[in-house]
Amino acid sequence: MAIQKLKKKTGFSYRVQVMRNGTRVSRSFNRKKDAEQFHARLMADNDFADLLTSHAMAEMTLTDACNEYLEQHTGKDTSISQRLRWWCSILGMKKAGQVTKKSVREALKQLKAKWVSPFYSQPL
Repeated sequence: MAIQKLKKKTGFSYRVQVMRNGTRVSRSFNRKKDAEQFHARLMADNDFADLLTSHAMAEMTLTDACNEYLEQHTGKDTSISQRLRWWCSILGMKKAGQVTKKSVREALKQLKAKWVSPFYSQPL
């Protein structure tokens, strides 16, 4: 199994390490169950594993990904470009694979502090 138990000052953490497509995928979890679920998903879902190791995720910035998406977007949602521009202004220089839940939460906290909805350009 590719799950390592690591001793920390405050207890234990669990690290999943797997080689996929010549790239090491490594992620740490506080709970063993979360590490096991992530490992199982890596092994069972090839699309998920490919996403984590893809060259585009490592090289493409969020701004580039949003621009490429908007070029192909044919949906009815006319406000999507405005919302994506907002996200790009906050996280756009990060590589697409480096945008994490933590960075999204921090951006949403900033947004809440300004009393601005990500779906509207005017303050509430």
